Amino acid sequence: VLLKNAGGILPIGKRQPVRRIAVIGAAAEAKPYDPNGVGQGQAVWNMGDYYSGGGSGHVAMGHVITPLQAITLRATYAGIEVVSSTTNTTIGATLAATGSDLILVVGGCFGKEMEDRPNLHLEDNVDDIIMALVRAGHGPNMVVLMMVPGAVLTPWRRNVSAILTLFPGGQATGPAVSDVLFGDRPPSGRLPVMMPASKEDVIEPGGGDNVVYSEGMKTSYRNPDFAAAFPFGHGLTYTHFEYLDADFKECFEEDDIVCIRCSVRNAGSVAARAVPQLYLEMPPEAGHPTYILKGFQKTSILPPKATQDVVFRLTARDLSYYDTASRSWLRASSATALVGESSRDIRLKFPVPVPGIRNFNFLWIFPILLGLCALAVCVAVMWRVIGKSRQASLLHSCAGEAEDTEEEYDSELEDSEAAVLQHLAAKDMPTGHAPPPL
Repeated sequence: VLLKNAGGILPIGKRQPVRRIAVIGAAAEAKPYDPNGVGQGQAVWNMGDYYSGGGSGHVAMGHVITPLQAITLRATYAGIEVVSSTTNTTIGATLAATGSDLILVVGGCFGKEMEDRPNLHLEDNVDDIIMALVRAGHGPNMVVLMMVPGAVLTPWRRNVSAILTLFPGGQATGPAVSDVLFGDRPPSGRLPVMMPASKEDVIEPGGGDNVVYSEGMKTSYRNPDFAAAFPFGHGLTYTHFEYLDADFKECFEEDDIVCIRCSVRNAGSVAARAVPQLYLEMPPEAGHPTYILKGFQKTSILPPKATQDVVFRLTARDLSYYDTASRSWLRASSATALVGESSRDIRLKFPVPVPGIRNFNFLWIFPILLGLCALAVCVAVMWRVIGKSRQASLLHSCAGEAEDTEEEYDSELEDSEAAVLQHLAAKDMPTGHAPPPL
């Protein structure tokens, strides 16, 4: 992994002619560890080395090409002289560096099974050697190679021109290093850990028989309070890339529910690989401290100005979070995708449609409420109009009934008077005679 390359000092010979290289550090020619080997720690079973981890997973290699061997061979082919100092002393390092066009300091550390490293520094006085060379004025021409099992501190990182890190590389460690240094292959590795800026930017190991993991998800790049010397996912190469656009495409795999396509272009002058990374930012109810890596893709070796599409596939689990209250996985109500070169070098950011979730726009509430209020006003007005109309009709009806009743009364009264007069007339007339007409 190429962590730093100030001024394009790498690959060797590209920025300026190099006639002499100084290789400094005992790690440059370290032998592999064999638990059954003579004089190698009396069969300490969990001992490791720079090429393979210590413990039950250790591989005792019979033949290893060291960085010093491979660099010497490749430099000789290029007509470059190589001098070395592998005693890890300040005096020896200064003598070797004097008169050299390029200084390569090789340092490292290794891990053991069932045992923590005592600290996060490079072993065997390497930090002091680097700073001594810096004080002697060699910083601008210095490259540091670290062979490490994990995160390390780099207090001298601002004082040197280039830094590379190699995790346990096995018996071909040397050729891998020389290929990248001389530009025979472009570096394409990315950090699987965050390199902390200081010892305060890591979680201290717990002691005793019971250790509480109080940090929760706030580890490495997911802890916004930690400062990184080199962030998670970081890695340079001998060119630079542009991220043109991103869209969604049809998914063909059964478990995939969202597929994101991203276009990457080699905008430099050297063929190399890009490693686009996809991070997802969940909604606040998920309780995540920051966005989280969900996938990455490595392109083919892209010639200058070439473009390649990469596809990120997301499953239902990728778009879910664990809810401690219900003790179950819940589909996120929304999500935001971030695509970039590392966890801190984000190039594209856009919302992701979550299948099965209808995202409600709360701005719609206001026109809905206004509409309901207008409807209520209209209903009230209509009710008053209808009420007044019914009242008027009722009054008119009552008035009409009163007139009809008065006419009927007058008619009945006239009929009664006529009947009385007719009765009286009938009493004064002789029998058999009809009463006179009224």
